[in-house]
Amino acid sequence: MGNISQFASHQILDSVLGCQYSFFMESLDSFYIGFSTTPIGEDGVGATEPTFDPNYIRLRVPRSGAGFSEAGAPLRTIRTIIEDVGLPSTLNWGNVIYFMIFDAPLERNDIQTPNRNGGSLWFYGRLDEAVNIQEGDSLWLKPNSCEIILDICGGSTDEMRLSSYASNALLNYIFRLDRPMFFPPNFYVGLSSTAITASGGNITEPPVNSGYMRLELPNNKDTFANASNKQVTVAQIFKFPIAITPWVFS
Repeated sequence: MGNISQFASHQILDSVLGCQYSFFMESLDSFYIGFSTTPIGEDGVGATEPTFDPNYIRLRVPRSGAGFSEAGAPLRTIRTIIEDVGLPSTLNWGNVIYFMIFDAPLERNDIQTPNRNGGSLWFYGRLDEAVNIQEGDSLWLKPNSCEIILDICGGSTDEMRLSSYASNALLNYIFRLDRPMFFPPNFYVGLSSTAITASGGNITEPPVNSGYMRLELPNNKDTFANASNKQVTVAQIFKFPIAITPWVFS
């Protein structure tokens, strides 16, 4: 299971809510998997790639059906399906314990800060088991070895959740160029008096003859502010129509 970085969260949220063009989302053809020998904190802080070994590279995974599975088996999940092997190590790395998904290969223009031009971190997670890399060993990316589960950017809360349909559609959009996602010109906010299931079922809206209607939100940046701290807020006030009869919510 992977965590999402703030950078990736903002790229995705601004694309979905506000239809803000994302160079990364539209033009990126591959992701690159790197590895860390130290624990990774929030947003990838503390990562240590074994860049002291000149043979260390990030493994390329094409952003297509050749690199990633179709999202949804199980729900809200996508996996790497490609097999790749890194170069034999020339030095001992010690235990590799985390994986990281970047939008660019590792650059070695600056020996002191080798990640400076190495793209942006999107996802990261802990390996099920540490892998001890000794001189002569090669990292082996097996099919289904990296799994990303998307609920909502930053994690679900009692106040906000992402449906399974939206989660699977977004995962395909992020990881597969052959699964484009077309964002609606308007979103519609509804109200329910019953708890909604993960599949978007069990919705109980007030009757239409009560004066109720869903609230239309134009999907642009006049409506949605730019993403910040893995969240998007509504940039102006929208009001539901005046109720003709009571809307009852238990």
